Amino acid sequence: MTTIYELNPDITMVYGIPLIGWVLLVINCVLFGIFAGAIYRLDIKIVYGRVFKRLDEMLDDMEELRNND
Repeated sequence: MTTIYELNPDITMVYGIPLIGWVLLVINCVLFGIFAGAIYRLDIKIVYGRVFKRLDEMLDDMEELRNND
């Protein structure tokens, strides 16, 4: 089996991993860090959206009952 280093002997290796691999890893981590909040909010909305909507409706009903007294 031919390794990457045998195919490209001039490639820069860092801890046995090609430098382009490290660059792609860093870019992936930065992009995930940027979009993690949006992904989290979307996931919570998909999973718990109906529950939160019902809770909001219940809270509104409770406030209405409190104001009627």
